[in-house]
Amino acid sequence: MSTVISSILSSLDELDARIPAIRDGDREAIHDGRVATRRLRAALPLVGSETDTDESRALTTTVKTLGRALGKARDKDEALALLEKIECRSPVTAPATASLRARLFPQQLRQRRRLIKTVESLDLNVLTQLRRALQHDGGRRHRAWNASMQSRLASTVNESAAMVRQKVHHASGVYFPNRAHRARIAIKKLRYGAELIEPGVSGRKSALRALKRAQQSLGSVHDREML
Repeated sequence: MSTVISSILSSLDELDARIPAIRDGDREAIHDGRVATRRLRAALPLVGSETDTDESRALTTTVKTLGRALGKARDKDEALALLEKIECRSPVTAPATASLRARLFPQQLRQRRRLIKTVESLDLNVLTQLRRALQHDGGRRHRAWNASMQSRLASTVNESAAMVRQKVHHASGVYFPNRAHRARIAIKKLRYGAELIEPGVSGRKSALRALKRAQQSLGSVHDREML
C-alpha cells in the first residue's frame, strides 16, 4: 500500500478516535484532530482524480470545515499555554497575565462551543465511506493508482518547495508579522506533503526534521504576536 493511502487511512483512524474527546473539549484531542485534518488535506488531492465524485467533494469540504474549527479552538489553547509559560518564567507578570487570562477564558469557551456545533452539523459518515472505498479490492486499485499519485506528489512537493523559498525570502530581514506567518503556512504545507514521500527516498528524513523545526520556530513567533 502506498504512503499516500496509508497516511489517509491512519489520519481517518486518528480523527475518528478523537471525535468523542473533541466533543468533550479535550485540549490534546483538539490538537491531534487538527493535525489529522492537515494530513488529510495534504493527501486527499493526490487521489482526487480517481475519486472525483460528489462524495469525495463532500469529504474535502467536511475535512476543511472541521480543520478550521479545530484551528480556531486550538489558537485559544495556545494563547493560554503561552501565558502560563510567561508567568512561570517571570512571576512578576502575574497580575497582567491574570487579567489577560480572564479575557481569554470566555473566548476559549466560545470557540469550544462553536467547534462542538460544527462537529454536530457535519456528516462524519463520509469519513467511514472513504475508509471503506480505499480498503476495497484488497489494495489492487491502490497499486494501479500509485504511479499517478507519485507523479502528482512530486509536482505538489516541487511547487510547495518553490513557494517556501519565495515566502522565506520575502519574510527575511526586517520582521513583518504577516510575512512570517505566510512563510510558516508555506512550510507547513510542504512538510505535510513531504511526509507522503516514500520513507526510503534520500534526504526525506533530514528535510522533514528541518521543516518541523522551522514550522515550530515560526509558530512560536506567531503565537507571541497574537498574544
